[in-house]
Amino acid sequence: MDVDVQPAAAQDQEMADMQISEEDLQGPVVPLAINSTGRFYSEHMRRCELRIELLGLSTLGHCPRGMYVMPSLASINVWHGVMFVKRGYWKDGVVRFRVDIPREYPNQHPVISLTTPVFHPLVRREDGRFALEQQFPKWTPYSDYIFHALYYFKNAFKNRVLQQLGPRDCYNIDAYMKFKGDLPRFREFARIDAMNSHKPENLFQMPQSDCPIVFSQMSDDAFQRTMASINSFVAASPVPHPQ
Repeated sequence: MDVDVQPAAAQDQEMADMQISEEDLQGPVVPLAINSTGRFYSEHMRRCELRIELLGLSTLGHCPRGMYVMPSLASINVWHGVMFVKRGYWKDGVVRFRVDIPREYPNQHPVISLTTPVFHPLVRREDGRFALEQQFPKWTPYSDYIFHALYYFKNAFKNRVLQQLGPRDCYNIDAYMKFKGDLPRFREFARIDAMNSHKPENLFQMPQSDCPIVFSQMSDDAFQRTMASINSFVAASPVPHPQ
């Protein structure tokens, strides 16, 4: 029987790498404080709450359908996401975005910015920032959560939300004026956005070095094999019976 024996020094180094430090257990050494809700709070507690919120997105109904969100490879305070638009003006568009979570969260709202160019009344042209304040003029801690912001972000691509916007709500007044006064032109801009999001230089390039969501090209044969494997798995999975 072959046994892989590592040198003692290598074993000691491996054990050292696996050890959990006090800082890992306790987080940064910061004094406890009382936040605006009257709760004792620390940076470590804040990070734990963020991890719980992120884990909650895997719960049915907490993450909008057609949207995928993962934390940055570098920081829990940055989440990367992609949204597949199924209908509406941007139908079939692939929209990348990021969620920046300020240190003051949950007392301040997160910041959503699009990394895919989109001509939208609520999207600032200069940096892609999304006008979340339109829906959340006052962010309420432990009542408003990040998944609420994600749902509004998705709904903002639907006609019923666009119809309710006023000029004061919008970051992009040009897009707002075209939607209100020249809908065919606005529709054409949105269609071009959706088409451009599928271009290889936009879809397959690494958006940011800390982003874990990466697309790669797949041959037709590989796609068919993958779909066959998925269908076989679904067919073999037991169907839950209603209680």
